[in-house]
Amino acid sequence: LRSRQTRRWQRVKSHRSSREGRTLEQLSLEELQEESPLFDEGFYAAVDLLNAVKRRNTWGGPSPEQTQEQIAQAREFVKNHRKQD
Repeated sequence: LRSRQTRRWQRVKSHRSSREGRTLEQLSLEELQEESPLFDEGFYAAVDLLNAVKRRNTWGGPSPEQTQEQIAQAREFVKNHRKQD
């Protein structure tokens, strides 16, 4: 969403969902589209927490690929710095 659309989205979230005691993700597509016709099924994938984590695939990020790489590096570090008995 562009900046104007993003600001509108934030207003929807703060006004409608808090007024009704629901999170934005709990609003139906029809309710979202009452605020803006730009909302579509892709909205739910965009705000899904697991998808957000998977998209953060940068060095040190929380994506599964980066997490596995960090674990491998930590194991290698421990292996190389273990004291010899």
